[in-house]
Amino acid sequence: MHVVLLSPTRGAMGGADRDWVNLANALDAGQIRITWVGIQGTAVLRPYLKAEAVPRLLDIGFPHFGYLIQDNALIPRSGWLWAKILADQILRSLRPLWVLWKLAAHDPVDVVVSNTSAVLIGWPLARLCRARHIWSVKECLDPAIRACRSFAAAISSCSDVVTVPSRACGSIFRGSARVFN
Repeated sequence: MHVVLLSPTRGAMGGADRDWVNLANALDAGQIRITWVGIQGTAVLRPYLKAEAVPRLLDIGFPHFGYLIQDNALIPRSGWLWAKILADQILRSLRPLWVLWKLAAHDPVDVVVSNTSAVLIGWPLARLCRARHIWSVKECLDPAIRACRSFAAAISSCSDVVTVPSRACGSIFRGSARVFN
């Protein structure tokens, strides 16, 4: 099984990466192979990963969507500003999606994992590759903020499975998220 893991790796191992490093090393490399796709400097993870489990680390420069995470979610934005933000995300995602889709044409993908709510290109990549999509949401999206509720609904509808680290983080997904700790 070929898994593409999209993680916002930027030259250091962040919290979202640590869990996946441990999981990747624990998996049977004879059955599961992971292509780890980060933003830049993803090679910094190589010393921590078994090469047979994660044979490819790629820097693809996809955009990071941090607008609804932690204090960023509290910033008021008009509908017009949201439209501009989303249009910018889509435009900056086109090239990384094209590159990954071309790679998948030569090495078919079975599962795409979006490692954090800040990674938006996982779902369209999974659709292009006709693969399953797992969205691993590490952050608590604030249910008191309308944009966060809308984002949680979009994450649920764009995923075969949503995983969260706790029931509290999963409450915004209305029971559709699975606790993964």
